[in-house]
Amino acid sequence: MHHRLIAPYSYGALYTHPVDTFVGEMVGALMATHVSGMSPRMAGVFISLLSLKSLDDHCGMWFPNHPIHRWMTNNTAFHILHHQNVGIKYNYSIFYFATWDRLLGTYLPFSVEPRKDGGYQLRTAKDE
Repeated sequence: MHHRLIAPYSYGALYTHPVDTFVGEMVGALMATHVSGMSPRMAGVFISLLSLKSLDDHCGMWFPNHPIHRWMTNNTAFHILHHQNVGIKYNYSIFYFATWDRLLGTYLPFSVEPRKDGGYQLRTAKDE
């Protein structure tokens, strides 16, 4: 369901199938917090930060001086490309870095370039 969204927006971050939400989000979060030994308070902070990052990834807005977009490999542009037809089989990594995409060959390099009339556009090697 989630990848039916070609143009991501913040509410779309939560547009998932109930089974995917239960298994991928709830069970995964419980396992991660249990295995790592996080306190309930730390788990709440951790899950809140992950939720905010997911909303940022799906907001569809590229801010060139955004501190997170500057130093994180996986940023809004990375995730917007993932939702496009050209990138649907690439850039799966979520949350912070594209480590698994690089290791498994699913990383699609891109650049964010200013448009002549304002705004920004994504360019990939597949566009050329």
